[in-house]
Amino acid sequence: MQPQKTLFETIYQLTKAKDEKALSIVIDSMGCVALFQGEDQQVMRLAAENDYESVEFLIDKFNANINYAVRGAALGGHNALINHLIERGASLDYAVWGSACAGHVDLTHELINRGASLNFAVYGAASGNHVALTNELINVDASLSYAIWGAAFGGHSTSTKALLNRGASINNAVHGAAFGGHAELTHTLIHLGAHLNNAVNGAANGGHIDLTNDLIIRGGSLNQAVQGAAGGGYIAFVNDLIKRGADLKYAVRGIANWEHSINTENDALRLIAYIDNEALRNLLAEKFKETIPSLDTQRLLEQAKKINMLMRENKLTFNQAQG
Repeated sequence: MQPQKTLFETIYQLTKAKDEKALSIVIDSMGCVALFQGEDQQVMRLAAENDYESVEFLIDKFNANINYAVRGAALGGHNALINHLIERGASLDYAVWGSACAGHVDLTHELINRGASLNFAVYGAASGNHVALTNELINVDASLSYAIWGAAFGGHSTSTKALLNRGASINNAVHGAAFGGHAELTHTLIHLGAHLNNAVNGAANGGHIDLTNDLIIRGGSLNQAVQGAAGGGYIAFVNDLIKRGADLKYAVRGIANWEHSINTENDALRLIAYIDNEALRNLLAEKFKETIPSLDTQRLLEQAKKINMLMRENKLTFNQAQG
């Protein structure tokens, strides 16, 4: 797998070029269902740049997350694109999240007046370290829990400590700090009494493998790690953690976060085929059967086993292995 920054730039440039074939090959070679879901993603950057055509290309051709697109548009303060994406079904809450994170006070107020969540607004404001806006939103009943998660996720130590002094949860803080990959702040919060397993879950959920492993060495739970990694869509890391002894049930709990994205048999196959552990594939097939009643689990599992073997042994992409 390419380093994350290189991979990000590769997908970004192929999207700008509208090279659907090459982009399909790159995406298909990944073992990460979070490609268009995580914090650092192309559709959000492109929307922040007001690149309407590239945003539409990723949404229409690759099912990129429209909520992260509107978050990016709001980060850039691009009202026309924000309204277009909301008309297509994007969330007002994600829009206010992006707006507040960038410190667009008037736009943030406008979106709140349209029905956006105060809590998403304070999360955004705190993650962007806009202290005055954060305090204003807390004073009109926004949640301290969202505020401190945002501040810690942004790596803002001073703001995090100020919110702790106001009574915010240190365990929410350590989860946010670890999710953001801020090792020093994470360790400081653990030293102050935050629960190690909240940190492990957050680090794995954010895809920070080195930080997760460091926390496991310090006594963090493999089960919390696999639940976090599965929830973040980091399937290769899930496979590794299961080999190290993580409980399959925790992986299922994490992957359950993706149920809204699993609407067809092929959706289920794309996810399950990347999982090396046969027992986990069986558990997930039964889980997906609950939301897709017509799912032929036996056929699904036979196909997944074959594709998984071909991908691992012959270094094929999913599409190549599927034939």
